[in-house]
Amino acid sequence: MTKPALVIVTTHFGFHFSGGSTATCEIFDKVQQHFDSVTVIGTQCGDHPFANFTFLPYRYPWQALALIRQHSTDNTVFYGDFYNSWMLALLKARYCFTYHDNWPEQKTLSIKDRIKSWWIWPLYRYIFSQAQAVFTVSEFKYKAIGHLNPNTQLVRNGFAHQRQPVRDERGDAPEKAGIVMSGNIDPRKYQQAIALFTVLNRSQTFTDKKVSIDIYGRPNDAALARQLDSFPFVTLKGYHNRVPYHRYAVMLHTSVMENLSLSWCEALSAGATVVSFDVGGANEVIDVSLGHHLIKPFDIDPMADALVQTLGSPKPLLNCSQQLVDFDWSLAASIYLDTLLKTLPGSLQHEH
Repeated sequence: MTKPALVIVTTHFGFHFSGGSTATCEIFDKVQQHFDSVTVIGTQCGDHPFANFTFLPYRYPWQALALIRQHSTDNTVFYGDFYNSWMLALLKARYCFTYHDNWPEQKTLSIKDRIKSWWIWPLYRYIFSQAQAVFTVSEFKYKAIGHLNPNTQLVRNGFAHQRQPVRDERGDAPEKAGIVMSGNIDPRKYQQAIALFTVLNRSQTFTDKKVSIDIYGRPNDAALARQLDSFPFVTLKGYHNRVPYHRYAVMLHTSVMENLSLSWCEALSAGATVVSFDVGGANEVIDVSLGHHLIKPFDIDPMADALVQTLGSPKPLLNCSQQLVDFDWSLAASIYLDTLLKTLPGSLQHEH
């Protein structure tokens, strides 16, 4: 039987634009052989792993709508990962959708975001309601939007596992130093870090011992990046394909909101102690009984105390593999494939 065609409707497509765009590439790379073709309708294309692939750029919504119509057949499955999937909903296409975003809570970031929320959140609700199936990547979001579509399911993303350091004969882990932060520099992730670093700048742990905080990510907000770089213990490392969490004692996370950040998972798998605000799905993967710290948003002094405490008397590395067992790209890809194929008319479903 003829394989179906896959059409992905998005904006930026490829690795390293965002967590959502990376997830789309990782998942569909694992199942691309089950489709006769893979077509992406988007605004920008970066590096991707697809062999049989067509990218169709658009600049205006009416161009994308025309392209969607051209590819709408009984043997086509559609997938969306951003709010421009309203076009799939409008055209009544059979599509599945993954919610990676942070609305409606993002409206609290700024007046601009509050104004955007007047139209962007209703768009998302419309997308959820019209989709054949909706995927969420955290229990946090599943509870928030599951009632908007009865075919909503939680499917974890995967992540790049990093081996924990090998212990010596006494069972001790090799010494690691410093603090790591990751994520492109923007107010959502780093505005609270300015207040935190101001407090740390008065701490002997940071002034005498010269503890380093290395930040990996693109400086999307140049002014904020300059502020961060002004602290003597901060080094901006720029974008890295894979952040070396295994080199650091502590992973610091100051984002004011999250869905479920895979940087938590990557740091945990590398054996770093995580100090984070308790936002989004943080408590789904960060177990404070294992020596990690979840701080009430957005209490700066307790977070500073947790950092100093952790650096002063680090706890031995503990196994966190159980919390991360479901975070697997191949497992996610299998579920996505099964769900997408079920959107086809019954006579066109096939064994895979």
